Amino acid sequence: MKTSETQGLLVAALFEAKKEFPQIPKTKEGQQGNRKFKYAPLDAIMFLCEPILQKHGLMITQGANGHCIETRLEHISGEWRETNMPMNEVHASDQAYGIEFTYKKRYSYTGILGIVTEDDVDGNKAKAPKPTEPQDLTKGGTVHHTVRGGIGDDLPEDWKIYLRDLADECMSLCASGHPLSAYERIENDKLEADQRTYLEDHMDSKTRAAIKAAKPKN
Repeated sequence: MKTSETQGLLVAALFEAKKEFPQIPKTKEGQQGNRKFKYAPLDAIMFLCEPILQKHGLMITQGANGHCIETRLEHISGEWRETNMPMNEVHASDQAYGIEFTYKKRYSYTGILGIVTEDDVDGNKAKAPKPTEPQDLTKGGTVHHTVRGGIGDDLPEDWKIYLRDLADECMSLCASGHPLSAYERIENDKLEADQRTYLEDHMDSKTRAAIKAAKPKN
């Protein structure tokens, strides 16, 4: 995160603003695999938060900067903080671009304010000992859709949300006949083993099989 040289006034204003943020209704429903969850859309979040931010001399601006979404929180004093969320350079369709852009704008907005507007669909998942070698969907072998010992449960919540949304995007790409694009999306993110396993566990078996079959032959 980039910031101005001082943060005192901005932090004090944000602290007071957060006391006034209301409970934001989760009116939209998403799904990863067989799991459904609810979340608040960006327009609803902004509708409730913007008047409070303005009251305390705060403002959020967002825009594209190359292949990043730039989100800046500014205070009337001139203090600011800024985050940059990378975007993939290549998308299979305008729909795929829109899915990623919308998610990352929402995540960046709530992230810079430190608020949560989405269910944690993994909070009640039972944990078990972790296997030593999690399955890689891009390698050969039989694909099994099972929750592998709670791998990924200890990932940061922002990563879990991102990976669940990525699973949805990959399922959409495969359903529309673009499994290679789904494979490339995953490879571009250069995921760690536990992140990849968590992602796999939130895709259906058809998607995982299609992505495995689409892997280029060396």
